[in-house]
Amino acid sequence: MPLMHRAIIERFGATIATVEPWSRHPDLIESPIPNEISNQEAYEREVVHRWAHSMQVQESGSIRRYYVSTHRAWTPRIPRFG
Repeated sequence: MPLMHRAIIERFGATIATVEPWSRHPDLIESPIPNEISNQEAYEREVVHRWAHSMQVQESGSIRRYYVSTHRAWTPRIPRFG
């Protein structure tokens, strides 16, 4: 969303929190282990639950990407080949 709608986001100074897609974690998809995150919905719920307070106080107008273990300023992805 931040890349496709950049002009609108900048125009309105929107504050956006994105969740790193579960599909970018093949280790979670291919071999779920008990007590680990076993599906996309559980993964997204865990990320949001873990970082809800940080999202709430996120700097106005900023765009951040949240992961299970960390979060950082959003940047466009570099395509993976191979």
